[in-house]
Amino acid sequence: MAHYRHAPSGEPDKDPGVEDEDGCPDPSPSRALAPEDSDFLPSISLAAALLLIFISVLPILSQPGTVFVPFNKLGNISRRGAQFHPLLYVQHRSTQLILETLTKNQEETITIVAVAKESATRTLVCFSKNVIALLSKQGQGDPVIRQKIMEVQTLKDMMNDSKARTSEVFSISVMTRRQGDVPHCTILRPTRPMTGHIHLTEIMPQDGEVTMRTEAPSIAHDLLEHLYKTGQVPETFEVKGSPKHDGKILHVLGDPYLESGIVC
Repeated sequence: MAHYRHAPSGEPDKDPGVEDEDGCPDPSPSRALAPEDSDFLPSISLAAALLLIFISVLPILSQPGTVFVPFNKLGNISRRGAQFHPLLYVQHRSTQLILETLTKNQEETITIVAVAKESATRTLVCFSKNVIALLSKQGQGDPVIRQKIMEVQTLKDMMNDSKARTSEVFSISVMTRRQGDVPHCTILRPTRPMTGHIHLTEIMPQDGEVTMRTEAPSIAHDLLEHLYKTGQVPETFEVKGSPKHDGKILHVLGDPYLESGIVC
C-alpha cells in the first residue's frame, strides 16, 4: 500500500475557511486583539476644559439684571454682599480700594467722583449705577436712570471764546449719599461737537427721592469747567464748605464690551 507524505510548508497552518470579503485571510488573533490608538483621554480632557469655561462664565449668563460676581473680592464690600458687574474688573486696583474705604462706614456722608474719557462713557454709567446700588445696600430696587440735555452758559462762553485747553470730551460722575437720604448720582458730559450743551444723567434708587441734589451737580460742573480751562484732570476734588470731604478722583477705564453696547 502506497503511503503519501506531505511536504512541510514554511508557513503555519491556516484555517482555509476564514477569509475576508476580498478573499484574503483575516489577520492572526494576536493582531486582531491588539488595542488600537484611542482618542478617549483627549476627549475627556477637552470635556473637562469646556466644563471649566462654562462654570467661569455661568455668573454672566445667569440671573440677568440681578446680582453678579463680587467686584474682585473686596473685603468689606464682599462681606456685605455688594456685587459689581463682571465687566468692571478692568478698573484699577486703587479704584477698588478707594470704594472699599468709602463704603466701609454706612453712617457717614459719602461723595465719590469719577472721570472718564469719551471712549469710556458707557462704562462710567455702568460703574455709577453699580456704586449707587452699593450705597443703597441693594434693598431699594434697581437704580433708575434719567437723561436730558441742558445748556451750561459758562461752558458755552468758554467754548465760543476758544478758551478751552482740550477738545477731548470727558464725563464727570458725582455719586453722593447724605446721612438719612437716598444715594444720588449726577453725570455731566459735553455734547459733540462741544457747544456748551451738556448731557445730564441722573441715577437714583427707584423708591426714593433725593431731598438735596445741588451738591452733586455743583461738584460735577466745577470739575468739568476746571478740566476744560486747564486741560488736566485734578487728582482730588473739594466740596465747598466741607474740607473733610476732599477726596481722590477716580479714573474709570473703558471696557470694550460695555462700550460696544452690552447692557449693564
